[in-house]
Amino acid sequence: MGDNADRINEDGEVTVALGVEPFAPPDDFTCTYCGAPMRLRENDYGPWWSCTGWPGCDARVGAHPDGRPLGTPARAELRRWRRAAHLVFDALWRRDRDNPSPPMSRTEAYAWLGRQTAIRHIAECDEHQCYYVIRAVYHRKPS
Repeated sequence: MGDNADRINEDGEVTVALGVEPFAPPDDFTCTYCGAPMRLRENDYGPWWSCTGWPGCDARVGAHPDGRPLGTPARAELRRWRRAAHLVFDALWRRDRDNPSPPMSRTEAYAWLGRQTAIRHIAECDEHQCYYVIRAVYHRKPS
């Protein structure tokens, strides 16, 4: 767990992020699939929320450094849809070797997405909304 080991208790729960106020989850922060409470954990990639109903339920969602969820809990199939939507969508703004001049900034890309689909963030999408993100990007007219 690298430099973050002092932030984790013996149960693998995040205690406090360095330099930020800890997030106090609402009492009803429960899994949208099975209703079990969600638990804040940490691994080498950072903090994330997991369903306490595991192994029967594998719902999880990433978290900001202060513990706020990045979106809504997702099981494996929805996580695959979200990764696919991000792969397609991020090409609109992410600069890399294969895309040295993306057509938009990240802010512009999310504003465009909101106008096309009323979706604020892919981490809040269900499977159908992920499909619409992918479809909207593929059918986008270059500006």
